[in-house]
Amino acid sequence: MKFSFPSDESLDQASRDEIMSHLFTGLVLQHSQLAMMMLGRVADPDSGVTPPKDLESAKMFIDLLEMLEFKTRGNLTADEAKLLKEHLTLTREAFAEELDEHVEQSGGNA
Repeated sequence: MKFSFPSDESLDQASRDEIMSHLFTGLVLQHSQLAMMMLGRVADPDSGVTPPKDLESAKMFIDLLEMLEFKTRGNLTADEAKLLKEHLTLTREAFAEELDEHVEQSGGNA
């Protein structure tokens, strides 16, 4: 899930819409990856270390993706909307699984 910005040469040829679309994609992927890292599902791409689980921080990143979905509704391309929906689904499902596991381990206390 590593994201890199296009080279200066390709940016020179890109339209403003293409640049904004690329930035939007990067933002969605970044927040999704950070949520998955906080859920202990993905290692930090720089260190290779999986950070300790932090459900509160994971929820914050998921909430930010939900806010993006709400605030951009009707203004995204079909591909952008699909990307956001897929990553919201992925992170929500992972969060629910981790929350269930946390509740089981803590004896029913969330």
